[in-house]
Amino acid sequence: MALPPEPIDSVLFDAKAVVAGEVVAIVTEGAALPKKTPKKKDHRDVGNLAAWQKLSLRIDNVLLAGLGTAEGAVVDVLKPEGHYALPVGAAGPFLLGAPGDDGLPVILGRYGPDSYRADVVEAAIRRRAE
Repeated sequence: MALPPEPIDSVLFDAKAVVAGEVVAIVTEGAALPKKTPKKKDHRDVGNLAAWQKLSLRIDNVLLAGLGTAEGAVVDVLKPEGHYALPVGAAGPFLLGAPGDDGLPVILGRYGPDSYRADVVEAAIRRRAE
């Protein structure tokens, strides 16, 4: 069974910027990670992870300013190893954390832009501002 997303307020605490955007290119990605095999025949979800990805993200709307984000810009970001991979065309709210050693902002949330609906993210940003 898949894990639920982390509470939005916890992830937003670590966010340096929040944008609505779309993946326009996969720049590069890490080597495929070894696949786990189920211990029992009837088990299907064994928690396989997808490799990291360096993505080009088009910013359509800045929901929480930071990291020099600007509407219309295309920025490279890092999707760390995780329970999902992002294809070109993936869209939604992206919570971006502090840049890592490579200088790329990191996509936060267990499932990236599919972790939270836009209205949930916007409500959390309003609560944060209070």
